[in-house]
Amino acid sequence: MIVPLNVSEKSRPGDDLLSSCGFAGDCKAILREDGSIHCTDMKMCDISLEFPRYCYDLNMRDYRYVYGSCLVHEENEKHGVVKVDLNDNTFKLWSKDAADHLCGEPILVNKPGYSKEDEGVLIVPVVTCREGDVPYVVILNAETLEEQARFVVPHSRIPLGFHAHYTQRSN
Repeated sequence: MIVPLNVSEKSRPGDDLLSSCGFAGDCKAILREDGSIHCTDMKMCDISLEFPRYCYDLNMRDYRYVYGSCLVHEENEKHGVVKVDLNDNTFKLWSKDAADHLCGEPILVNKPGYSKEDEGVLIVPVVTCREGDVPYVVILNAETLEEQARFVVPHSRIPLGFHAHYTQRSN
């Protein structure tokens, strides 16, 4: 969804305030009689995602891929991480081990000297909810979403992100 920050004095009710924006795609922002703006979005993927990440070297420029975690919990649903191709609205999916596991924010680490924006790995913490299950972190190929490695976190719980998480070193 794109929300316009400025409304031209020339705009009239019924005008699409995004009509001159080449990047808007199917998004609309229609000015209403009462001065409010009705925004509609453009669906890029059939799977909802949270914690969107992309190649930050392309910040404020066109980028092709976005990665996110699937947090919708359904009994038999194992969607974990989704990679959306914004050029053709296709997606790839990595599935977690169990439906009640939750994937945290996928962190993209590009290969040094990369030439394609999806060249590198994703680091994804996975939180477990069931007593006895241990949290883990997976390393995924950013291009294919194939699992490259994983390690178990030797604690019963970890937060959804890596931000400011400190633990005591165990010998």
